Amino acid sequence: MITNDIFSFDAQRAVVVGDSGRIYLTTDGGATWIRQAAGTVTRLRSVFFANQAMGWVVGDFGTILRTVDGGHTWEAQSSGTLEDLRSLFFVDVAHGWAVGANGVMLRTADGGSNWELKKSPTFEWWNSVRFLNLSTGFVAGEAGSNNFGKTRDGGQTWQMSQINRPQEIYRLNSVWFIDENTGWVAGLTGPSSNFTAAVVKTTDGGATWNRIYYGGISSINYRIQFVNRDTGWVLHAGGLSYPGQQYSIDRTIDGGAIWQPQLAIPGTLTAFHFPSERIGWVCDLGGRVWRTTDAGATWNQSRILTSIARGGLPLPTSFVLEQNYPNPFNPTTVIRYSLPITSHVVLKLYNILAEEIATLVEEEKHPGSYEASWDATKFASGIYFCRLKAGSFVGTKKLLLLR
Repeated sequence: MITNDIFSFDAQRAVVVGDSGRIYLTTDGGATWIRQAAGTVTRLRSVFFANQAMGWVVGDFGTILRTVDGGHTWEAQSSGTLEDLRSLFFVDVAHGWAVGANGVMLRTADGGSNWELKKSPTFEWWNSVRFLNLSTGFVAGEAGSNNFGKTRDGGQTWQMSQINRPQEIYRLNSVWFIDENTGWVAGLTGPSSNFTAAVVKTTDGGATWNRIYYGGISSINYRIQFVNRDTGWVLHAGGLSYPGQQYSIDRTIDGGAIWQPQLAIPGTLTAFHFPSERIGWVCDLGGRVWRTTDAGATWNQSRILTSIARGGLPLPTSFVLEQNYPNPFNPTTVIRYSLPITSHVVLKLYNILAEEIATLVEEEKHPGSYEASWDATKFASGIYFCRLKAGSFVGTKKLLLLR
């Protein structure tokens, strides 16, 4: 499972997109992830929601998908291009923009029913787009004659420029503005043999830039986001401060003057999203997801590949509680179940005396196939029972824990 982007609504709901047309949705804080039917096997690169219900995904070969029910179902939209799309942004349910390879720029004024195709004059590869309102927006991309663009008329025309310094070339991966004057861009700078991560900041709408973040040699900054003028995060990879190509989410509370790592792992982080100053979600290349609800002081991890195995196509036609696997097990096992209709689900575990020992699931769930894992490290060898109650359906399976 290669994840490319994540969008979160709050501490409970988030959507992850990735390669092979994969879309996963959680509504329980990452405890379980449901794969949604995307209708495509192309790489999906970016996801954005305008409100709790309406969202879009873009990907390779001009792929655009839209949901109107919070990510449970998706439909394809016609983009009018076969170029790879890398980023999108909506200011409301009607007005949005998407950008990508070879200078492609798209905009819609009707929620994506129709997309207007534009191309920048010098054919940069745009990696990121951000709009403040219906008029003012920004794009950032690969090094070339231009790697930064600004529009004041909703994307009809763009003022292109090069964010550069003497003897340095910037590849810009992510752009974020909080008002028409104050913005940040994350990427890398320097020759290919000695590049370093960089964040540059403007306080005059992009007329001038100052570098405020210096990464180690062979380091890259991939994503940046701010929730206000002071508090922001950057996704950082590699460098002398992070041997072994360690990745981190670094945080600033002073507008970028000082950055401190909050989440650091020896894996490959791919994206993050903070819907508020305290709540944030991060995903990595291997299908792991981290969540914080205390501004990054602590992080809880879940794994898409183990918390959900089967979802999307086709929907189940009956209630099913499958035998756990493996069985016998030591110390963890996976319990799979299927729902043909939306149901209030309770999945509990009992010992041989019929005493309740754990509750794995207790919430309403949409039709689909699910997995729940049980770690029995603290329990003795013996026979246990799992009981699924979903609506009027009740099912029980016997589990054997062998030390």
